[in-house]
Amino acid sequence: MRPITDHTECRLEQIASIAEAEPLGSQRFYAHAGLIILGAVIGGGAFQILWPTVLCVIYAVVLFAEKYVSREVVRRRDATKYWHVLGLLFGRAILFNVIIVTTWMQSGDVFKMAALALVVGGTINIMVYHATYPLIMAVVVAPIWLGYAIICVSFALEHGQSAESIATVMIFLCITPYFYLSLRMSQERWNNFRETRAALSQSQKIDLMGRVAGGVSHDFNNILSVVSGSLQLLETTTDEDERKRLISIALKAAENGAQLNKHMLALGKRSTLVPKPINLWSAVVEFGDFAQRVLPENIDLSLRPANQDVQVLVDPGMLQSALLNLALNAKDAMPDGGKLTVTCGLNAHSDHKDQRGPHAFVAVADTGHGIPPELTDKVMEPFFTTRAVGGGSGLGLPMVKGFAEQSNGFLQLESSVGQGTTVTIYLPLTNARAQTPVPQPKPTAETASAKGKLLIVEDNLQLLGILRTKLTMDGYDVVACENGEAAAQVIAGRTDFDLVLCDMVMPGDVQGLDFLRIVKQTSENTRFILMSGYAPVNSDDDRDLLSEVDLFMEKPLNLTRLEDAISGLLQGRVKRPEPAQ
Repeated sequence: MRPITDHTECRLEQIASIAEAEPLGSQRFYAHAGLIILGAVIGGGAFQILWPTVLCVIYAVVLFAEKYVSREVVRRRDATKYWHVLGLLFGRAILFNVIIVTTWMQSGDVFKMAALALVVGGTINIMVYHATYPLIMAVVVAPIWLGYAIICVSFALEHGQSAESIATVMIFLCITPYFYLSLRMSQERWNNFRETRAALSQSQKIDLMGRVAGGVSHDFNNILSVVSGSLQLLETTTDEDERKRLISIALKAAENGAQLNKHMLALGKRSTLVPKPINLWSAVVEFGDFAQRVLPENIDLSLRPANQDVQVLVDPGMLQSALLNLALNAKDAMPDGGKLTVTCGLNAHSDHKDQRGPHAFVAVADTGHGIPPELTDKVMEPFFTTRAVGGGSGLGLPMVKGFAEQSNGFLQLESSVGQGTTVTIYLPLTNARAQTPVPQPKPTAETASAKGKLLIVEDNLQLLGILRTKLTMDGYDVVACENGEAAAQVIAGRTDFDLVLCDMVMPGDVQGLDFLRIVKQTSENTRFILMSGYAPVNSDDDRDLLSEVDLFMEKPLNLTRLEDAISGLLQGRVKRPEPAQ
């Protein structure tokens, strides 16, 4: 098998193998813990002794701790707890060995049989679940084989230099290499299974990439054809109304391309999210006001708050976009009308495999035709759609799922043919309170453009030229730089820039967030707009810093909205964001 070079990934894979062996909450876990406690209670009760029950209950507690910690380590990808997990596994193996030896030391044939049964059961458990990595095998094999050796030695000492003692030692010496060979064979089969699973996963990824690439290529080629065709016709026509119509068509196609790009980023969990503490019910009410305008009259919209005081940490704009996608899917599922119900509240106990504990939820339920069981998993795949050609891109549900997971939540879908579909977004709770928005005056003709000194940082020279031309025409004093290093030299020691408009991803060592740090150190009063089409945020420090920008704008930029945003920031109509607690 291909060696794993990354030390952290190697440790996480090992811990994952422990977590997946009789995972917490599974039937295998309950069978393991339950049967050993049941056997101890019945056996101890029959002989009126308490120690088997005590030892087996302690064993079950350690088993629970081992599975819980290993699962949390994998979920959080925290390899620093590697030795904690191995320590729990080793402690459980030692405790199992103590149970075996203590049982054997009791007088009576039934105890001898019980001890040997435990040895056999422990051996099978190792072969099935822990014949994986060398260190894990050593941790579980050493204690149980030590227990078997103690049993053999005690038997030999009890019978002295007799045929039984010699036979016992010979059995131990003969079965040990056979056990070793069987263990190696189990490990080899596990490695083959892991290779097969990895190859299948890679094959599925390649197939998915092919379908995504084909779908994106198809949609973008259509968009480019519209833009290119409109521009070519624009060159040949002199009719002013026709030229305006062609320009409008090209701009609309560009907006469609931007929307497709946003869906792809959400699908890949690469959207630039700016999470804020919000009241979930308020967000649902805001969505309801908008949904009333896009849903036909034959669809009855109902909003139901299960709890009106649920605070979540989420990107408000992306949440509205996700809910709108679900509403439009529901509309298509109810061509003859129906009922659309949006419920939000608190879910005290989540059964999701990677998201335990309380979550907020918002559920969108329709009374449409429903989804057949064989298509339930497929509807989450990108570019899969049951609509007619041209009826939809098949990116709606995958985008919502990607948004939920990128927000540290998850999505669940329930559907019944002929009865309808319910899609539920689960989101993490927060203790921070949503900020009450302060009503701001709308710009007037007299205040439509607040003049000031701007610094633009953009590595694409064509876009840099467009931005400089546009903002100069709007009356701003503009300084333009094509990378972060040049901008850092320009701003060094200067505090006269009113606002910085900066790209997030640029060539060189000084990226957008790096330059934001420089600006914050130079002048606290300089407003900062960050812009990007794809903004990787790789650390908690970057995520916290991203929340400090005055405004984040996604590419492709709408120049009118950009100028409104700059004017609003400089006039104070757009307030600085409050940091989440």
